[in-house]
Amino acid sequence: MCIDLSPGLDYLLAGYESGAVALFDMNTYKLIKINNEIHGSKVLAAKIYFVDEVKHTVRFLSMEMDGAVCTCKV
Repeated sequence: MCIDLSPGLDYLLAGYESGAVALFDMNTYKLIKINNEIHGSKVLAAKIYFVDEVKHTVRFLSMEMDGAVCTCKV
């Protein structure tokens, strides 16, 4: 499992051995979104690289064991 916190500590991104990636709201402690189909193998790294507080969007990168890198916007 790997995790990353946004610079303002508002969001937590978690990558799992199953290949799933989940985004949590740290202000409400609620799951915003989980994607079980983004990776086919264990997630080795996850990084939040952009947060737009006005539009309430988060962009992140994640990399799986097989070498695939995905970028997503939630």
